Amino acid sequence: MDIIHSHYKILETLGQGGIGTTYKAEDLHTQQYVALKVVSLRQTSDWKTLDLFEREVKVLKQLNHPAIPRYIDSFEIDTEDDRLFCIVQALAPGKTLAQWIQKGWRPDEDTTKAIAFQLLDILVYLQTFLPPILHRDIKPQNILRDREGNIYLVDFGAVQDTYRQTVTGGSTVVGTLGYMAPEQFRGKATCATDLYALGTTLLYLLTGKDPNQLQTSDDLQLQIPPNLRISAEFSRWLKRCIEAAEEDRFNSAALALSALQGRNPKEEFVSSPSPQRPRNTKVSLIKSDRALHIHFSGQSFQSSKADKIRIRIGLVLLYLLTAFILFRIVAVSRLNMSEVGYYGLILVTFPCVTALAGICFARDLQTLIKPTVLSVNDYTLILAGMLKRFEFYQKISFILEEIEDIHLEKTRKGESVGVIRMRTQEVYQFGQYLSPTEQRWLVHELQTFIQAAKQRAKERFEQIQDSRLTTLDALFQRAIRCYQSDQLAQAETLFHAILIFDAASAEAYNNLGVIQHRLNQHSKSADFFQKALQIAPSYWAARTNFAIALQEDNFTQAIAMYGTPCPSDQTTGNERYTLILYNQWRGSLADAIAEFETPPPDEALLAIKNHCRHADLLQCKGDFTTAIDLYRHVLKLAKHNPALSAEIYAELAWTFAMMHNLKEAQACLARSRKLAPTTEHGTTRYTEALMQYLKPNRG
Repeated sequence: MDIIHSHYKILETLGQGGIGTTYKAEDLHTQQYVALKVVSLRQTSDWKTLDLFEREVKVLKQLNHPAIPRYIDSFEIDTEDDRLFCIVQALAPGKTLAQWIQKGWRPDEDTTKAIAFQLLDILVYLQTFLPPILHRDIKPQNILRDREGNIYLVDFGAVQDTYRQTVTGGSTVVGTLGYMAPEQFRGKATCATDLYALGTTLLYLLTGKDPNQLQTSDDLQLQIPPNLRISAEFSRWLKRCIEAAEEDRFNSAALALSALQGRNPKEEFVSSPSPQRPRNTKVSLIKSDRALHIHFSGQSFQSSKADKIRIRIGLVLLYLLTAFILFRIVAVSRLNMSEVGYYGLILVTFPCVTALAGICFARDLQTLIKPTVLSVNDYTLILAGMLKRFEFYQKISFILEEIEDIHLEKTRKGESVGVIRMRTQEVYQFGQYLSPTEQRWLVHELQTFIQAAKQRAKERFEQIQDSRLTTLDALFQRAIRCYQSDQLAQAETLFHAILIFDAASAEAYNNLGVIQHRLNQHSKSADFFQKALQIAPSYWAARTNFAIALQEDNFTQAIAMYGTPCPSDQTTGNERYTLILYNQWRGSLADAIAEFETPPPDEALLAIKNHCRHADLLQCKGDFTTAIDLYRHVLKLAKHNPALSAEIYAELAWTFAMMHNLKEAQACLARSRKLAPTTEHGTTRYTEALMQYLKPNRG
């Protein structure tokens, strides 16, 4: 395939690794060269690869650093036998460090340090996000260097954030052997993990040897060759980066950068858990378990930018004074006609200049006088200050869930500023006139507090949900048991109680309709079935029951209900299915199954659905073994459709539960949730309720 997505022309292969193949391509619309990364679904071994791809797209969209190629686009392409997932980025200039070494290039200590400084600058940027972004695959093949010595970091296919790691307690082992920290083999990654990969990359540049060749002990500890021509200070710093034990390394890129720059030499190799409060700062920070309050004003500024503000104020005052003097001269002087135009221009120009300078003066005066406030609790963040460029002092508040990330960002002038990015992509700035140390400290405090607050909120929500779902499941189980033991009045009361907890429970309305139908209250049962269909139009059980209820009073309308296609699927297959259900209601189950045993249509999705319905009817017949075989066959046909596969696994779990095979049922439910974690099928709830009911009665 030479042209992808109608305007990306592939020119050559740049590399293969991580989770896909990267090509050099030309954008035919802009005539610019781009890097095109392609992941093939057919060549993918598991769904984890697609998860990594989606994560890479999400991360690249929010990155804005000159040493990270800019994200341009992402899209999917369907071919006759495959599906391709593509990411387009700006093409970074130069060759990889591995290519430079293969051509005989051997950097000295100063050149290697220059590369280290640039890479640490990138890592500091990534680790200021909330949560910190981990690359997890730093190696010579993923670092480009141009002829001027500029460094670029590429291939974020293994990227991960530490918050996700903390929640899940582990992750897929991703990385490159030799450059992977020991903890990565255990599925763990922290900020210190990327520093290990950085250290091994620098060691490769200095020695020209693969890191595996430098491992001489059984404890995975790399050894720096004694004859390596580097200074003792750089050797100690490098050794700290490649320590096998995670706790012995620098725990952040900011700390490693500070040590490499020689700042605080007495504390250079003292591990610090987080950025400490600067000694001479005038920023007020008050923190408790449930609140964080940050306050600073012009009195807190210690950088030279404060001097620039004072100079600007002085210039504004000078403009005002000059304008006033000229105005007085013109007012008292006798002007002839030749002087009117000259002084008129002055009278028009200076008020405009004065007004513009006055606006700048007002903004700077607000910065010096009015305080910047960041107040956070478990629910909201209140901001007050100069929060956006070219805007005046403002105050705003929003809930914590609206925050996407908090990090440091460089301005066009090369200065750093704290940034709060919202999910709506709005950006607010703070700390423009604070020192870099104060900025890093405040960003870290905000990140830590908000991350903890979000986790507390998540735990509270889960407790409420667990309590609610536990109550609903208990009510469903009791109601079903009462119905099965012919205690219809008690079952009816319990299903009404379910509607108090969940007014949109189509299952409860459907079961109330079934109870009314058994009591020969056909009109009431039809009302309940109709409410269930209003909530869930594609609820086939309610549709079938509604038709059965209608046939007592209006047989013609009942037949029409059977023949009405499901709103979510306007295919002839559903019309065929409704007629089969009608045959089943007449008691002719054999005729219904015979209908499905005929060859399915050529259309793939319709064939899959017909197979599933055939398996449903086999369950009705009690032929669970054949139904399981048919479901497994359908899973092979639907392997490229995760949502449909999740639904089939849920049905398969129900079948195993009916056979009292709870172990297989639980395994199928787990597969269903893994394929569609955000979708809960109705069959899943019933299967879990049945499994819970069967557990005390086993044996």
